[in-house]
Amino acid sequence: MSDEIKLMQYKLKKKSMALAYIFNVFFSGLGMHRFYMRRYKSAVTMLLINVIGIFLMCGGVLFVFLISNETTGINLLLACESLGSIMVTAVAIWAIVDLFLVHLWVKAFNCNLIEELDL
Repeated sequence: MSDEIKLMQYKLKKKSMALAYIFNVFFSGLGMHRFYMRRYKSAVTMLLINVIGIFLMCGGVLFVFLISNETTGINLLLACESLGSIMVTAVAIWAIVDLFLVHLWVKAFNCNLIEELDL
């Protein structure tokens, strides 16, 4: 392959630092920055923890009142809301930590791509 073709492939496949940070800042609860960086297992984990946490905080209210009596329902509701809050907070802390790691992932991905394309 010629160098021009390799360079074009690199430009098409490389990851953008700006886009990775945009995903991290605005869509971190969905794990979008991890999906973008091809870290699929941790991205799905992040997404599921956040979705379940939000369900427990919001949707769990309806579920608790439908299945239990008043006294038990209030205790269960508080437990669901507390667990949901902890889960959402954990994802938020995880996303903050990722702010310091994203640039390393992008650099590593792009360096590996250069080696793969033999540029």
